[in-house]
Amino acid sequence: MFRLLMLFVSLLLCVGVTAQTSQVVFGKNRVQHHRDFDEWMKYESDNFITYWYGEGRYIGQAVVQTAEHDFREVQQILEHRLNEKLQIIVYVDLTDLKQSNIGNDETFTNVAGQTKIAGNKIFVYFNGDHNDLRRQIREGIATVYLEAMLFGSNLQEMVQNAVLLNLPDWFKDGLVKYVGESWNTTLDDQLRQALLSGEYENFEALALDKPLLAGQAFWYYVAEVYGLPTVSNLLYLTRINRSVETGFLYVLGTPYQVALTDWQQYFLKRYEIDAQQRALPTGREVAIRNKRQHALTQLTISPNGQQVAYVLNDIGRYKVFIQDVQTGERKVVFKSGFRNAIQATDYDYPLIAWNPSGQELAVLYENRDRPRLVRYSVLTDKALVEELSTEYQRVHSMSYLNPATLLFSATVSGYSDIFLSYPAIAAYYNRFLGTTVMLSQCKFAVEVAYFFPLIETIPICAS
Repeated sequence: MFRLLMLFVSLLLCVGVTAQTSQVVFGKNRVQHHRDFDEWMKYESDNFITYWYGEGRYIGQAVVQTAEHDFREVQQILEHRLNEKLQIIVYVDLTDLKQSNIGNDETFTNVAGQTKIAGNKIFVYFNGDHNDLRRQIREGIATVYLEAMLFGSNLQEMVQNAVLLNLPDWFKDGLVKYVGESWNTTLDDQLRQALLSGEYENFEALALDKPLLAGQAFWYYVAEVYGLPTVSNLLYLTRINRSVETGFLYVLGTPYQVALTDWQQYFLKRYEIDAQQRALPTGREVAIRNKRQHALTQLTISPNGQQVAYVLNDIGRYKVFIQDVQTGERKVVFKSGFRNAIQATDYDYPLIAWNPSGQELAVLYENRDRPRLVRYSVLTDKALVEELSTEYQRVHSMSYLNPATLLFSATVSGYSDIFLSYPAIAAYYNRFLGTTVMLSQCKFAVEVAYFFPLIETIPICAS
């Protein structure tokens, strides 16, 4: 009996030590394209320890300020407390996150758009949108708190609740999305299209296909109809009784199926009233062949309106098409990447933009953590590939300012800014001087105007 007791205590100690360390799974190290991960720094605040590396200082500062600002609100929604500080691991972009060895394999097995979690560690990355960064932080806090609230904080509670508390996917994941991002017009439009499409007979059919959207919409409905405190009450009684159906009956006062039907009628009535004040836009629909339902991530119409360019992404393997609007004929002008069903797909790349002349399509993508620009000529059916400056940590959007000038929204040294790029001039520099030109501030534009006085420059200064 004594030996069994000592063995049990030893197992508990081993589990406790593992939960507090950041381990790397040997033999499965990821390829890393830089050495920035060699040195990590941290900011410690009242409720968080935020880690950053390399040129992520300013992103780390934004993260710790945002986390502390939203911490109390998340606590009030869930009405739960934790005694230990949460750890936030900050990455410059999604590419760096996918290269990191911190955390276990499950951390990187996720759906794009969901915050990565390992224990009490929250993994976030910057995509140029501070609102999205805030969403990741709030979702991370909510996930850690919900895990502790529903499944407990010690080994015995976790094992017991994991076995007895069988929650549908939409219940927990939908609440995390609700806490992370307020209900907005984009989400409401997605739900409208789903409910009015006729593809989903009821809530459970929708939740089976789109658990995040259905779950977030349900918790929004509960807060709107029954009040925000009802959210935490429903969570608490669901955990105590280990039954979603019992929690619905005690808190909402209606059986589970009746509550889901009421949810459906609530939104259908809203959309019926809204539809009376809408009119469909005029014009002709352009059909895009996509039988396998790959993600359509970019779409832009040529200046003359005769062609449309778009990107289809098959979990990492993407193709850029140019399609004739009149005939429907299309051709692949660029393809790259590889299918990866394990890690989150980067749907932000590639970017595409039409030259105002309509004779060239620019494609910006990333190869081994280095940005590249492809300029495809519609007339010659040839492409010119150029390396962009490695100072660009991530290019978020791209557009032509004039036929000779590209405009980038990009992150450099942790700051988002607007940059001018001159592909023709950069090609000249690369050929004769062996360097890449990046124009982001007035002094660079002045230098180019000096060397190339015949080219019109429009300087944009960083504020």
